[in-house]
Amino acid sequence: QPSRPEDQEIGGMKYVEYTGQAHAGTGIAYRGSGENADYVIVIDAGHQAHAMSETEPVGPGADETKAKVTGGTQGSLTGLAEHELNLRVALALRDELVAQGYTVIMVRETAEVEISNAERALLANAAGADVNIRIHANGDADASVKGAMTLCQTPQNPYNANIYDACRALSDAVLSAFCQSTGMQEYKVWETDTMTGINWATVPTTIVEMGFMTNAEDEALMAAKDFAANAAKGLANGIAAYLAANDSQTTEPGTAPPDAPDYTVDLELE
Repeated sequence: QPSRPEDQEIGGMKYVEYTGQAHAGTGIAYRGSGENADYVIVIDAGHQAHAMSETEPVGPGADETKAKVTGGTQGSLTGLAEHELNLRVALALRDELVAQGYTVIMVRETAEVEISNAERALLANAAGADVNIRIHANGDADASVKGAMTLCQTPQNPYNANIYDACRALSDAVLSAFCQSTGMQEYKVWETDTMTGINWATVPTTIVEMGFMTNAEDEALMAAKDFAANAAKGLANGIAAYLAANDSQTTEPGTAPPDAPDYTVDLELE
């Protein structure tokens, strides 16, 4: 257990003891140990049990708004809900990273939460995350579309173009390692400025779309018993490769970058 008072929490989130079980609420923090302890990894299991149809700005100061959280997709054959699959993989990644000594923050560990996409980004910002990885699965009207992809902003993003290089490097590293570990076909890295959870971030962020739940082959692979463990190993390998090549640890854990704006003002959070 940490002995100094300042080590009892990170970004306003109190550390909890790792038991392997799920905690209620949001912002569950586990303090690392060893050589990886100062690396802060935020894991965001996309979606939740209930959508939030209220809207929020797609970025700080934006006039355009989107739903706070959509319902996500589901398996066309199994009926498996995306939010359940995302959480399954997120928990496996938590276990993998905690075992490797990283400081890990889970946006959620259960389905019964209410936290918007912008708020998820603000949580990662507050923690001064070295990596913010958002776990999702895809869907498409065309059932033949398949494969994994990662998302980051464009170099011209009006909100956080300053972290484009880091986000692109993270997206590349994670996609390659994930596909190598799971056997999922590699689709592409999609650069887009339409994602609220990316636009609000001031820390290196990627969205992982693990595969298409509307494609029979992808769905069968993602529903398999060993998928979560294989996905977690791949994602962890991608994170490690990114950190080794792009040492983003420029601030103390739990400290936002010195030039990062306070986006909570724009979002009017309490």
